[in-house]
Amino acid sequence: MTGFVMCGKPQFIGEWVKLGDVAKIRTGKLDANAADEDGLYPFFTCAEKTLRINTAAYDCECVLVAGNGDLNVKYFNGKFNAYQRTYIIESKGDKELHVPYLYRFLSHYVKTLRKESIGGVIRYIKLGSLTGARLQLPSMEQQMAICGVLDSIDRVDRYCLKELDRLDKLVKSRFIEMFGDALNSDNRWPERTLGSMLDIARGGSPRPIKSYLTSDPAGINWIKIGDAVNGSRYIENTAERIKPSGAKKSRLVHSGDFLLSNSMSFGRPYILKTEGCIHDGWLVLQGVDGCFDSLFLYQLLASDDMLHRFRGLVRGGVVNNLNKDLVSSVSVMVPPIGLQRDFATFVQQVDKLRFMLLGNPSPMFGHRSFCCSTNSGNGGVILEAKEY
Repeated sequence: MTGFVMCGKPQFIGEWVKLGDVAKIRTGKLDANAADEDGLYPFFTCAEKTLRINTAAYDCECVLVAGNGDLNVKYFNGKFNAYQRTYIIESKGDKELHVPYLYRFLSHYVKTLRKESIGGVIRYIKLGSLTGARLQLPSMEQQMAICGVLDSIDRVDRYCLKELDRLDKLVKSRFIEMFGDALNSDNRWPERTLGSMLDIARGGSPRPIKSYLTSDPAGINWIKIGDAVNGSRYIENTAERIKPSGAKKSRLVHSGDFLLSNSMSFGRPYILKTEGCIHDGWLVLQGVDGCFDSLFLYQLLASDDMLHRFRGLVRGGVVNNLNKDLVSSVSVMVPPIGLQRDFATFVQQVDKLRFMLLGNPSPMFGHRSFCCSTNSGNGGVILEAKEY
């Protein structure tokens, strides 16, 4: 389906155009070191964060695309200056291209730009990758209508994130109220090392992994950090599977086990709701039910205090890496299981509120919810907004 969709009915079929035909594209002129933190105007470089500068060379409504590095996209209307590798993209005519619509398009198309980027350590894009980009261009009125719907989606997203953050803080406050700080409970509870209570082991990676991946539905789940859903404490599904021969060179884990990332963005815990095998970037904590309620243990391991403890254990190494011995040596409080379960009941009630919030995020939409998607076709991108 193409075009702007409301209640399942197409509202337009726009003409396919090249961006270079409807937009004026140029770059900034300055070096990145021209920034002044006390400057009067925004200074757009290739960094995600906008810097400041004391002189303005441009005064327009535009979209700014970082020409190298992260290739991020920004919208701005007013006076500013720009780095020499930052692309400044304006509409050639006020009645043809709505700049916020262009911003929406490029915010999705940047994924394609990243694939087309070239270079070694620092990737960059050529002007032709922008001028040759194809987009579907409906009437100005329809472009504005699409942006209106997507702006509404953004408002709902911001509302949801704000409310979810409040619920997360509520759970953290309740934990401290019941048990004290994760690493300083005022000696209210006995302490034991994780290794004395749980079976802790490192995952294993059959190599080369490509030789062991399979599309066979009977394959064994291959659990990776990318299988974790943002904001969730659980891993329930996997994108890949491995052959039984690969499982023999890995480590099998089960529903109810805890996983702990042990390198790079280390220390993040997850509760498994599936079975499978884990690579050597994971630690598995098994035997949880003997000493802990899983929701209590999750909150304990996910706390800022525990992350600080983990960072202290690995400080000084080239790569932050938590191994079995380090995690096993960490002492944690062990409150009575009944009190842990009381906390778990509280968390479950908060989860119900979280589910209600995600199911009906804002009174302004009643019982409706919105989503947006992109479809590729003819080498271009179609913006859609759907109402369910």
